[in-house]
Amino acid sequence: MRIREIPRRRLRIRRPTNWIHTSLFFLAVIYFLGLCLFAISYIWLPQFRTILWRYPNQIRYPDIIFPKIFRSAAGLDPHQVPDSDIIAPEIFRYAEGFERNYEEMERKLKVYVYSEDDEYPDFYFYPPRLLFGRYSSESFFFKNIKETRLRTLNFDEANLFFIPISCLKMVERAFSVTRMATIIENYIQRLIFNYPFWNRTSGADHFFVACHEKCVRASKEVSLLMDNPIRVLCSPYEDAGYIPAKDVSLPQVMEPFHCEDGRNHDSENRTIFGIWGGPINSYMRQKMKELLVLGMDPEIDLEPIPDREDFARSKYCICHGITLIGTCIADSIYCGCVPVIFSSYSELPFNDVLDWDKFSVVILNEHEVYAMKERLVLLTDTQYISLQEGTDKVQKHFQWNSPPKRYDAFHMVMYDIWLRVMSKLGVARM
Repeated sequence: MRIREIPRRRLRIRRPTNWIHTSLFFLAVIYFLGLCLFAISYIWLPQFRTILWRYPNQIRYPDIIFPKIFRSAAGLDPHQVPDSDIIAPEIFRYAEGFERNYEEMERKLKVYVYSEDDEYPDFYFYPPRLLFGRYSSESFFFKNIKETRLRTLNFDEANLFFIPISCLKMVERAFSVTRMATIIENYIQRLIFNYPFWNRTSGADHFFVACHEKCVRASKEVSLLMDNPIRVLCSPYEDAGYIPAKDVSLPQVMEPFHCEDGRNHDSENRTIFGIWGGPINSYMRQKMKELLVLGMDPEIDLEPIPDREDFARSKYCICHGITLIGTCIADSIYCGCVPVIFSSYSELPFNDVLDWDKFSVVILNEHEVYAMKERLVLLTDTQYISLQEGTDKVQKHFQWNSPPKRYDAFHMVMYDIWLRVMSKLGVARM
């Protein structure tokens, strides 16, 4: 009997697992899934795009995210509050309420800036590198609105909308007021057609900025801007259709504050009693010249266009007019010269928040020009020093920065806008 041999099975030799290849494989899978998740989030979650946009600004300003760590690394006291975060309560009407509402604004306010217009791309504002001149406040605002953390790229989370069309380039091309008004109205009409946000509130949560006199007059001819939107104007006077309860006054400066040596804190070194800081052709200046002829005001210098040295050597700076009153006030505050303001027809910047009697002499009736000198002379040295110290305390609120800082001119303007919107739409809407 023949025995059948059963073939032997070959044993497979297991090779040792290559952990490097396995790890790379799993990493590639995780990386691929992460890319898919990122793409889905970017497409379907607008908030995710907003976070990505804000992240570079947070890295650029680490003191905003980690203030104590940042100040410790800089060798500063981590518990010490920066000067930019300190306000002088005595120059405010209600400092506690202001701080509370300001912090609420920083938490809740989200501003959406409309995109460039295809039909009028030249008038969509791009701020210049050098910011100076009578209308630099408008340039600074347009620059700051793109730098601020209050801005959002997600219009769904926005509760305030900025109409970013500027008239400065129209003025350079010598456009008429009527043509400028037509361009502004057409731009707003396209916003209404392309976006649903205007119709929700009839434009009550929209705002528009204008500093040039021609642009202010042009905006007055646009009924869409006069009804509900907030107009932020450098010339807040009645003839321009300025409505104090709805519109906002934009503080006007000739140039940014950058020279600390321009101030003169010693009142004894101010050898000029008062200077004229208004326009040359003002009828108020003519009245004061008549007083000079009569020998009633020998200490008032009425020479036109004073320079910074005149402001720094004067105790009082007389501010009047429509086009130059803003720059006169800002220059006076910068140089420590107590502004004497004739504001019969103009709205003072931040008048709802700041107590102007703490750092200026406000004369509401222009007919009091004949008694102005007597009123100023009656002020005691203690009262004058208190007013001059007030100009130093309020200076930060009239200063423009790039990027903007807390409580500076940009944020004070945004706070005024915030108050207007809250009063119209209510806190719940915000």
